[in-house]
Amino acid sequence: MPNLKSALSAYIPSDPNERAFKTAMLALLADEPRAFWRDVFQPGHFTGSALVTNPGRTRVLLMRHGTLRRWMQFGGHADGEDDLAKVALREASEESGFPASAFTLQHGVLDLDIHPIPANPRKAEPAHSHFDVRYLLELDDTLPLPPSPEGLTLRWLRLDEAAMLAGGERAVVRMLEKLEKP
Repeated sequence: MPNLKSALSAYIPSDPNERAFKTAMLALLADEPRAFWRDVFQPGHFTGSALVTNPGRTRVLLMRHGTLRRWMQFGGHADGEDDLAKVALREASEESGFPASAFTLQHGVLDLDIHPIPANPRKAEPAHSHFDVRYLLELDDTLPLPPSPEGLTLRWLRLDEAAMLAGGERAVVRMLEKLEKP
């Protein structure tokens, strides 16, 4: 897997939002040496996510996030790891209960998103942004769903069901649309 700067530089954004995200991510990489740590709040820090699909790319495995109360892809903090594909794989495994070896990374970066995270006084965290680099992982959808170690609700969904349950959130819909393209 190429380093993040190379991967971002090679990535071709699908819309103006992603173009702006790519520019901001490259700037964060250049300007913030601790960009992979969760205690960097201004403007934020990198996270890695995984959209998990079946081999036919007709269904995706989503989780219902307990705090945010919405259906979304797997993902989380880099915690110092600068290989965000590894972060995406680690998070997909931790949150789904499937071993990392069950997933196959399909290609490089699938999607880019920067989204606001509200302040969390309980953790003494100010409002900040997650600079989320997203990857596509493949998983056999005939495998039984294990219990999520993090107590999350998991479901295999058709792409149209996933878009509906994601509440039309543009960032999720954009990833799903990329699966429909040849």
